[in-house]
Amino acid sequence: MVKPIRLAHHVAEMVALEASMVKTLDQLVKPAIVHADTSVLIESFRDTSLTHLQTLRGRLQSIAKGTTVPETSLMKIPGGGTGYPVSSALQQASVVLNHAIVGYAMLRTIALRNRDSILAGDGNTGDIAEQHAKNYASAVHKINQVLHNVVVWEMDREGGTCQCTCPSCSLGICLCAQAPRRTLSDTWSELGPISTDTAVTIQQPRPDSAAAVAGLGAGDIVVAADGQELDSHFALQGIISAHQSDQSIELRVLRISGGLENVKVVCP
Repeated sequence: MVKPIRLAHHVAEMVALEASMVKTLDQLVKPAIVHADTSVLIESFRDTSLTHLQTLRGRLQSIAKGTTVPETSLMKIPGGGTGYPVSSALQQASVVLNHAIVGYAMLRTIALRNRDSILAGDGNTGDIAEQHAKNYASAVHKINQVLHNVVVWEMDREGGTCQCTCPSCSLGICLCAQAPRRTLSDTWSELGPISTDTAVTIQQPRPDSAAAVAGLGAGDIVVAADGQELDSHFALQGIISAHQSDQSIELRVLRISGGLENVKVVCP
């Protein structure tokens, strides 16, 4: 069983990270001031981080009052020094935002394992983690939309001109921001979604749970339930929810050792 102490520990770590992010993003506003749109964008990230920080502090008090928040965050914030303060500010912002996304992904999993999600009521830790991750994913998306234009803008400020010999650039229609931005966009699309699971892979069942009693083990894959093929874990959740206590569900299971089996589990 996962000990609740890890939940409180990780929330405290995220509080420390958000506190560092507020300071860092605030510091990045000044060097970006020469490019008004970028400055406003980073300010919006800072304000989002401040809101996150306040929410997390309140949640930490609710689940584990008195938990010590680390003096330092989960990471060392990278410095600038590239000589190009605006694009450097966006790059540093992207680093801390992506780090926070991973931290919140971890927190949501920990919250689910500790029953601090979905059924825990409004403002539960799992839902907070999910929303904060979405906010920061949106922020990183905005950076990727503007970064290439900012780099071209910085080079234009230095008095440089486009030297590219592609057909458009040779006419003076510079595509040196648009082309790599489109390539980046296409690359993310081609990689596909992070989750493509259609069946349900079983983690180690709780001892004495219905799955354990039925002989299911880690690595087994549930491909169907009550004759219905599963296209997501949501489908399995719905089938289970439709059953009463002591009713059985017939699962079609692909064993980790190979081979398909029908396994009956009894709802608690």
